[in-house]
Amino acid sequence: MQSRQRGSEQAARWSGTVAERIGNAVRRRRGEMKMSAVQLSKRTADLGYPITRGAIAKIESNSRNGKLDIAELMVLAAALELPPILLIFPDRPFEVIEFLPNREEDSIYAALWFTGEWLESRWSISAGDISRGDGAAPIILMRQFVASQRKATSAIVRLVEYERKMDQAVFEHRRLYGHSKHADLGREEARRAMDQVHAAAIEIHRWQSEIDKLRVEVSEASEAGAAALSGMQDLGIDVSPYSAGETGLELAQEMRNRGMTPRDYIKEIDDDGQLVERIVQRDIDRRATRPAEAMPAFDPSNLLAAMPEPEGDREPDDEFPVDPPNDDFEGR
Repeated sequence: MQSRQRGSEQAARWSGTVAERIGNAVRRRRGEMKMSAVQLSKRTADLGYPITRGAIAKIESNSRNGKLDIAELMVLAAALELPPILLIFPDRPFEVIEFLPNREEDSIYAALWFTGEWLESRWSISAGDISRGDGAAPIILMRQFVASQRKATSAIVRLVEYERKMDQAVFEHRRLYGHSKHADLGREEARRAMDQVHAAAIEIHRWQSEIDKLRVEVSEASEAGAAALSGMQDLGIDVSPYSAGETGLELAQEMRNRGMTPRDYIKEIDDDGQLVERIVQRDIDRRATRPAEAMPAFDPSNLLAAMPEPEGDREPDDEFPVDPPNDDFEGR
């Protein structure tokens, strides 16, 4: 009975320490935001879970015998514009804290344990050796999946923008190449024109190189996301609400085909917060019901006048070579 009583005292002491740490963090953050307890209470009410000014005062002074609901923690964190973990492990990452009764660790590692990034066998109450990360596998895989989606999103947006810039560079190259073919150009003028053509060709190659790198980045991110999903399925996690849809490269092509700008794409993500493939697929379905919008592109209105008329039987839309042969100029 005595041993059990000591255990109860130990539990009360530890829970009181945790509640005190959270209360101090709430008070400190509220001070940083220059927010009164009444204002904080109103914010919690706006979030749908009102915490009274009196309750906030008791939390900050740790006068509730270590009692703090998880719901209160989450709502207070949202109202204070902080991740909940920064109320539990607020500062001084290398300060040793008692994160479990009679178990001490640097605050930074306790926080990593709490978020599923660190698991040590000495922290477990079960028998046997638990290897690092085994129990945290679900959250680790979820984090990897989200990271791959963010990387794919960033790469797809840049890919579409770079391809647009390459289109502009090709158009400019064609204009300059056509201009260099005018018969009335003097030798020096023709030489300068060809220098411009070659510079434009270099610009095309530069954008192509960047595009190739991004295509690899998108593919790698897509593969990483698929691997994370597969790992979750192996653990018995239901991933059925997620539909993989197209690969990242196919999504980028759809964006081009449907006239979506990177700005449109980012706005869709910000507004809906959905997964990349689902956002784009919904947009594609919506646009399919009406004529596709013209893809915004480089305005050629000030360049068309300089485009040469087609020579001989050449069709107006024939492609000019990207790198005209040097002997074409030398023979002039």
